[in-house]
Amino acid sequence: VFMERDINHLLESGYEINEVLATVLHSVRENYLKKVANEAQIGNHICFQGATAKNRALVSAFEQRLGKPVYVSKYCHLTGALGTALLLHEELTESTSFRGIKIYNTQIPITTETCNLCLNRCLISIAEINGEIEAYGFMCGRDYSTRKYIHAGTCGFDLLKARSGVKIGSTKKAPARKTVIGIPAALHILDDLEFWKDFFIELSFPVKTSEKYKDSLRIGKRMAGAEFCAPVDAMYGHIAYLKEKVDYIFMPSCLESRNKPAKSERNYCYYTQFSPSLAYLQGKGDHEARFISPLLDFNKNKDQIIMLLHRSLNSILPGEILFEHVSRAYLKAENYSQLRKISFIELYNKEFLTSKDISVVCLGRPYVVLSDVLNKGIPDIFSRLGIKAFYQDMIPLEKETSQDLNRLIKKIPWHFAAMILQVAEKVARTPRLYPVFITAFKCAPDSFVIEYFKQILHLYEKPYLIIQIDEHDSNVGYETRIEAAIRSFRNHNLKRKRQKYPALKSLPPEVSYKLNGKILLMPCWDTFISPLIVANLRSAGIDARLMETSELSIRKSMAHNTGQCLPINIITQDYIDYIEAYNLNPGNTILWMIEGWLSCNLRQYPSYIKKLLNNYGNGLEKASVYSGQITHSELSLQVTYHAYFAYMLGGLFKKLACRIRPYEIHEGLTDNILIRIQKMLIDMFEEKISIEKTVNRCIGLFDGIEYGKNDRKPLVAIFGDFYVRDNDMMNQNLIKDIEKAGGEVFTTPYHDYVKITIENVLRRSVLRGEHLEIGMNRILLKLFKILDDKHYKP
Repeated sequence: VFMERDINHLLESGYEINEVLATVLHSVRENYLKKVANEAQIGNHICFQGATAKNRALVSAFEQRLGKPVYVSKYCHLTGALGTALLLHEELTESTSFRGIKIYNTQIPITTETCNLCLNRCLISIAEINGEIEAYGFMCGRDYSTRKYIHAGTCGFDLLKARSGVKIGSTKKAPARKTVIGIPAALHILDDLEFWKDFFIELSFPVKTSEKYKDSLRIGKRMAGAEFCAPVDAMYGHIAYLKEKVDYIFMPSCLESRNKPAKSERNYCYYTQFSPSLAYLQGKGDHEARFISPLLDFNKNKDQIIMLLHRSLNSILPGEILFEHVSRAYLKAENYSQLRKISFIELYNKEFLTSKDISVVCLGRPYVVLSDVLNKGIPDIFSRLGIKAFYQDMIPLEKETSQDLNRLIKKIPWHFAAMILQVAEKVARTPRLYPVFITAFKCAPDSFVIEYFKQILHLYEKPYLIIQIDEHDSNVGYETRIEAAIRSFRNHNLKRKRQKYPALKSLPPEVSYKLNGKILLMPCWDTFISPLIVANLRSAGIDARLMETSELSIRKSMAHNTGQCLPINIITQDYIDYIEAYNLNPGNTILWMIEGWLSCNLRQYPSYIKKLLNNYGNGLEKASVYSGQITHSELSLQVTYHAYFAYMLGGLFKKLACRIRPYEIHEGLTDNILIRIQKMLIDMFEEKISIEKTVNRCIGLFDGIEYGKNDRKPLVAIFGDFYVRDNDMMNQNLIKDIEKAGGEVFTTPYHDYVKITIENVLRRSVLRGEHLEIGMNRILLKLFKILDDKHYKP
């Protein structure tokens, strides 16, 4: 569909048919090499199978790209049928039910009827062949002659039913209170649903959950105000379901998981972190929902968490609930939760260790895998095909993991993502056990995790399956892929070799923390300020150069994007293009990149860019990536001092230009002045000219701009990722478009943003034990305050 749309667009734009056809061939080729195949593992003997290989132009396109001959059999269109025949020949143990080729001459009447034996209401197709009845279309396991529901599973193990059969929890009888608490079975709450149910039941509250609600995704899609992933869409549906049935909805705000390992930072994704705010906004309306949303920080001791819970409950029932009651309920719920974890592991040991057949482990976020709405029935499909499916929290993990794996986990800021990789590595070295990664489209954290997941399984030489679910209700197409995966798993198990324990040192690729005299390439995330940063680095004797972003490089970067946020791919492509365009020695170049501790993808940037360079090859695997500080404090105090001025002055002059430009009398003068000011600031840093004199000269230029000072247009503030917000190429000159539409843009200088967020950053650093870095940052803050008091009067 998308290709057809693009073809029509290109033809309408005036491109020749041959040009468009060449584009199609290259697009198909690149899509296969980047999204399907692992190009690094393609050898020298290549055979193209299937009817598509009849397209000689496509074969030539692959040969051109790979630089190797591609062999095509004259029977390539029959290879699928031949493979099926070979498989049947290998597996046939009894007489076939094949009725012969002549059956095509037989008239076969087909009728339909609806099965009313269960809630599935299957539409059954019935064919009569020579007096015999053959029927198909059953969702359960029955045949036409059986007049009752038959469970479709043939392995005797149903994942969700088995888990719900673990009856560990509060045994408290009828609730004494009338206030009904609703708990949405969505996002992070689903992982702890039983815990919170036990907690409120112990406090004598009636509890209603949305875990059985089947329309959460369908309803939620209509209510979401933006393009979220399917789990967030479903969250809206869960809130809508509960808000008319309960007095209060309990949805705590949590940055990290209650179940995270001690002394570790395991964040939820940013959508999950602010989901209570989204839920609160959605809850308003004709029947306004009331929320209990305490901010729970599980880095603190239990008494503080219990105090926050007590405070939030006391706000709805003043004086009725004592601290001791909340404490007792919390500790009991915690004990039940621990017992359930043990029971899940025991269930796995019982079911897997007593079996001789292969099994699979469904890896993924609990609100996807354990939701019978979002998991699209995937665990049931495995069960129906005779394969036991377990969830990742059922797999026992060793207390100590390899140092190389730990190094990767420390680079992963997300709780569920880290768990997925830990369990994937355990599954990879467990005979008869195979991983199935179930993820959601638009999940940026998982887009990074998938690449490391595949790398782990490739190192262990073990097959795997990745299934991405979307917001659509149908699971059509999953079963075919699952059947193919099971065949691959069985083949691997039959050819079982001695278990391989590979070195995991390549997880993740090494990044540099020293420049080592290399050429430093800087990303252009802000077209006005980035040149100032580069000038400051050059004045310190560093061979720093600013990379160039173009519309072409942005388009090229999409070739190696598999769902990650776009800046990481664009920066990588700019790095590659700059090295190749200026014929630099990759081994003598290094890319500056920041490594943050936010719950977004920033912590992944240095390592993942290095991984992309390794995948690209062509000598670029020798290029380095430098992980530095935004302040450049690791270089020198002098560099940090002037970097602050680069951010402050650059931000303030941009802000001033946005204030004046919509009202300028002589159109274009403000932009011309801004270009001159940028050049003056670059010279100031490189030639170490007086800051005060340069600033006064720049202000004098702005003072010479005539503009209307009485009228004010609508003020528009721009928020978002810095690279998108401040890179004019990336945001397609958003500021100019707003001004053309009659608005005035309000920007936030970087140094103001730092002042807004720094205390929270320092608080999180304390939890990580980074006391030396905290001390340095405190000193820098005092220095910056002195500079602000002298140069910046907001």
